[in-house]
Amino acid sequence: KLGGRTYSNYKMILEKEELDGISVCTPPVNHKEITEDVLSEGVNVFCEKPLAMNSREALSMAETAQKNKRLLMTGFKFRFKDEVQNAKRLIEEGKIGKVVLARNMFGGFAEMKERFFSKKNISGGGVLIDNGSHAIDLFRFLLGEVKNVSARINTAIQKIEVEDTAKILMEMENGALVTIDLSWSVPIPSEHYLEIYGSEGTITLPPLRYRRKDAQEWTKYEVQNENVFAKETAHFVNCILKKEKPIVDGLDGLRAQEVIDAAYKSCRENCRVEVKKAEI
Repeated sequence: KLGGRTYSNYKMILEKEELDGISVCTPPVNHKEITEDVLSEGVNVFCEKPLAMNSREALSMAETAQKNKRLLMTGFKFRFKDEVQNAKRLIEEGKIGKVVLARNMFGGFAEMKERFFSKKNISGGGVLIDNGSHAIDLFRFLLGEVKNVSARINTAIQKIEVEDTAKILMEMENGALVTIDLSWSVPIPSEHYLEIYGSEGTITLPPLRYRRKDAQEWTKYEVQNENVFAKETAHFVNCILKKEKPIVDGLDGLRAQEVIDAAYKSCRENCRVEVKKAEI
């Protein structure tokens, strides 16, 4: 209908097409190879989350983008939601004072047995690396960098080789304490996927609302239905055309991956783990 051409191998695309950008939507095991090959050919890359299987791979990808002076954008869609951007504005304006506690819950029931997400050698892990990458980036976007992390994982319901449930506790560099609850195996998740508690008030979403301690009612924000995938794709295209840095790049993908690695280490060693940040 749109005149698109299909190929069975991404290298054929690089050979036969004049490209400005490529979207890498394969399983994580292929992200590094494809992304670095494409960047080395001078083509910009939008790569789905998680950026890689681990932080070592993510660092290599970010360095390759830097070396070739090309964009590497990571697919963290929540940054493009109006409710999240407005929540960030409310926090920065001091509407709820100093952030003390925050909580995220990404849950639902998804049968994973026959999907690549349940194969560790393809996905890198289970719900922690999959949905957890979104949650970690969401809090980095709203609250800044992560200082340390403690985590637990469990294969609670589904008979798969990776975790279907995870809980993460993060201490942010600004002192806020953050909890993340993740599961592929709970049919009725929380009504609010994000709660932020400050010294002067609270924010929850969806829908976005906040209430200060001296207010009798919640202030609500009406948000129209939005296609965040279209918004992030348009942003990628505009950044290429205008030669601008995207609002979420390869460094953000790397930083999320470093927290994920620390969380898995916490699970293995039963301890709190400081998040090591690579220089780039």
